[in-house]
Amino acid sequence: MTFEDDLAAAWRSAPELSDSDLRARIDRIVSAPGVPSSIAAFERAGADDSTGRPDLAVSGYRRALELGLDDDRARQATIQLASSLRNLGDPAGGLTLLGELDAARGDGLDPAIAIFRALCLTDLDRSTDAVALLIDALADSLSRYQRSSRGYAAELRSRARH
Repeated sequence: MTFEDDLAAAWRSAPELSDSDLRARIDRIVSAPGVPSSIAAFERAGADDSTGRPDLAVSGYRRALELGLDDDRARQATIQLASSLRNLGDPAGGLTLLGELDAARGDGLDPAIAIFRALCLTDLDRSTDAVALLIDALADSLSRYQRSSRGYAAELRSRARH
């Protein structure tokens, strides 16, 4: 088994683990020889974030991004960093980070970007923009009503500007 397999198993079992057990398990896995320091920082930050310590997670995500992550993990780290910033009272900072991501890549993370952008917008008292964003994000998955949904989203955005 690789460290990647061990990480996947740890995250699958996370709901059954105590906060301290999850952090210890992740730390044990990423402390093994051969685990890149960027991945270790990312995974430790994720464990901190997941166990209610976003203040520690922010520095971990930033460190992981500075050290260099593969594209998929870099997108995850940016989403998670933005969410942590929002949780710490900086939704504008989170929104800025999310705005820098390609939100139409089709890699499975696009809906998460839309959700976390909407949460940031809501915290910034821009709920109408948040709803419009979510309508647009869901419109492509509709078998019908795509055109009207997009029209309603545009109408909401127009209303929010006035």
